[in-house]
Amino acid sequence: MGYPDFYIVGAARSGTTSMWQYLRQHPSIFMPGDIVYKEPAYFTDLYGLSDLNQYIALFSKASPDQACGEASTAYLSAPESPRRIYEKRPDAKIIIMLRNPVERAYSLYCWMVKEGYEFLSPFEDALKEEEKRRRNPDFKFNNPENFYNYLYFHSGLYSEQIIRYLEIFPANQIHIILFNEFINDSRRVIKDVYSFLGVEPNFIPQLGIHNVSGAVYSTKIQYITRQYLENKIKFAPQRIRNPIMRTLMGLNMKSSQPPGIIPETRKRLQKKYKNDITQTAEIIGENLSHWILPSST
Repeated sequence: MGYPDFYIVGAARSGTTSMWQYLRQHPSIFMPGDIVYKEPAYFTDLYGLSDLNQYIALFSKASPDQACGEASTAYLSAPESPRRIYEKRPDAKIIIMLRNPVERAYSLYCWMVKEGYEFLSPFEDALKEEEKRRRNPDFKFNNPENFYNYLYFHSGLYSEQIIRYLEIFPANQIHIILFNEFINDSRRVIKDVYSFLGVEPNFIPQLGIHNVSGAVYSTKIQYITRQYLENKIKFAPQRIRNPIMRTLMGLNMKSSQPPGIIPETRKRLQKKYKNDITQTAEIIGENLSHWILPSST
C-alpha cells in the first residue's frame, strides 16, 4: 500500500522539524514537503489523518529508489502507535530524538501558546492543570491539538515510550538522537542518520534554524484568534484561511523570545524527572547526567 520506510516519531520540540528539513533535501529520500503534512499522525487514535487513501497519497510522488518517510511526533507519546506502525511495516526504521525533558516541556508549552493551542498562562498554571486534563475524557477527545502535547510533564517521561518501541522493533531498526548532540554537531548526526537509512551519507544539506519559539503579548488572544478562524470560518479554504490567521496571530507576537523557565519550576521538574532520566540512560546506553541538576540530587 506504499507505507513509508521510516518514521521520525518524536519527541516534540526535540529537533524533529529541522531533521525533517534536512532529510527531505537528500535526493534519495522522500518526505512530504509541505509543513502542513509534516506530521500526518495516521497511526494514532486521537489526532491526525484517519483516511488511508489520503495518507498514502502523501507519498505518491516518491520514486521507487527513494527511502520514504514521515515525521509525526505523536507516535512517541501515543501508546498505540508502535504496534500500528509495526503491523503495516515491520521492517520500518524508527528515529527517536530526545531532549532534556525540562527544557523540552517548557519549549513545548511556548510553542503551544505561540500557535494558539494553549489558553493557560503562565507555564506553571498549565502544569498544575495537567493531571486534571490527563484524566478528563472530554478534554482528551475534544481539544484543538494533539492531546499528548498538553501533557507537558508526562510526555517527557521517555523510558516507557522508548520501551514500547524496543519491545516490538529490533534494536537495529531504532536510531536514537540526543538533541544537544544534534545542535552541537549537526553534520555528524545527520550523516549518521543517512547511513542508518541506507542512503549516501556524504550528502551535505543546507542547515538552518527551524520551528523556533516566540513570545506573545496575550496567551488568551492568541488562542481565541486561532480557534475562531479555524472553527467559525470553515467555509474558507485552508489556503485562504491560514495566511489570514497567521497575519492576525502575528499582531499578537513579540519580537523577543519567551523568557526562560523560572529557577523554582526548573528545580521542581528536574527532581520529578530524575528517576525517569536514570532509567532512560540505562535503556539507551547513554550518559544523561547533564540532564540532572545538582539541586535535584
